[in-house]
Amino acid sequence: PEAKWPEAAPKATEERVLSVVCGNTHIHWALHQSAEHRFAPILFWRTNALSLEDIKGASGSLEALSVLLPDTFHDYVFGVGKEPTKENVIRMSNSRRAPKLSIYVVSSNDEHAKLLKKIWVDVPCRMYLLRGNDFFTKKEGRYDGMGVDRCAALLCAANVTGFPALVFDGGTAMTYTAVDQSGKIMGGGITLGLGAKLRSIADATGALPFISPEECMKLVEKYESGTPLPVFATDTKEAMMVNVLSEVDNNCRNVIDQWLSKVGRISPTDDDSDIEAHVEEMKTGGLKAAMGGVPCDNNNTRTVLITGGDADILMKLLAPNRKQILEAGPTNNTEPSSANKSKYTVKRVKNAIHFGIAALLERKVKNRNASDAAVANEYENMIVGQRVAKKISKGKGCRWG
Repeated sequence: PEAKWPEAAPKATEERVLSVVCGNTHIHWALHQSAEHRFAPILFWRTNALSLEDIKGASGSLEALSVLLPDTFHDYVFGVGKEPTKENVIRMSNSRRAPKLSIYVVSSNDEHAKLLKKIWVDVPCRMYLLRGNDFFTKKEGRYDGMGVDRCAALLCAANVTGFPALVFDGGTAMTYTAVDQSGKIMGGGITLGLGAKLRSIADATGALPFISPEECMKLVEKYESGTPLPVFATDTKEAMMVNVLSEVDNNCRNVIDQWLSKVGRISPTDDDSDIEAHVEEMKTGGLKAAMGGVPCDNNNTRTVLITGGDADILMKLLAPNRKQILEAGPTNNTEPSSANKSKYTVKRVKNAIHFGIAALLERKVKNRNASDAAVANEYENMIVGQRVAKKISKGKGCRWG
């Protein structure tokens, strides 16, 4: 079901919670610590997208689930070295202070989400499908049809950089999404990711080769350490790469420039010394969540957050102080000048959506705790000072205390 708060928030006794991101081609998983440790993720893994054949080919839902879990989490669900049976699941569930495992799902593919529910059907759990409104409301700029994955990544950015924020997510689809100084969503854009662009070129033609993401990264590193990729390429793969990378580079830099023109540029005196600290705090459980809609800090460094499978390549293209990868003409020199280096910085954050989910859970738990405390305080104030009738004994009637 969709999450309804505060009921959907993790229980205080839960030692672990799970977040799952269903993409177009893969499923991304993260195991999180408890509320005490601010739901910091401690284990990440990736599996291929589910299919009906995977479930039908297994002897049951638990076997289909077990092959997707790393050993550490497999032992948490079934027991150390135990087989994936219903008896072992129930035994392990009953051994925990909170028998039911809370699972929070972000999905851009409804079919994958349905299959995910099927493989967890025999495990005592509470599975919630998160929606964009859980992260940002319409009053905060979220529009109908805006991907929940983009909303989650934005909440991660609020904790890493503060507002204003700009996030590039390089996956099957490459997206960018921006938030202004007040935390209101400005909007964004969507196009094919690097891998999808290269795949479409190969699929649409009979003679051009497919360049895999791994090969693409190796070529980028080659150009970075040696001669930049020439505009007038004399090799087929280089000819494909120069156009694809130039399109991405030019588009992303235009987006950054437009964002800076709207939110304001930074002064040369600003620095990014605190950004590394924010990221490290997230990794160790010190999430600076946007509690109650308040960002962790102002993004005075105009740091752009980059995430997704193509994040490494995007970092190499967009970093202001990067080595030159693409050949530049005399009137279009993309090598940053000292004056332009202070315009913005870039920060790569792996698994940004999972960190965004952690921030959401922390906020919801704090809201619930604050609400519970308010109710308790109201009840206490209501009964303080009231007189209580006390029965003394038979024949002596009552008196007021």
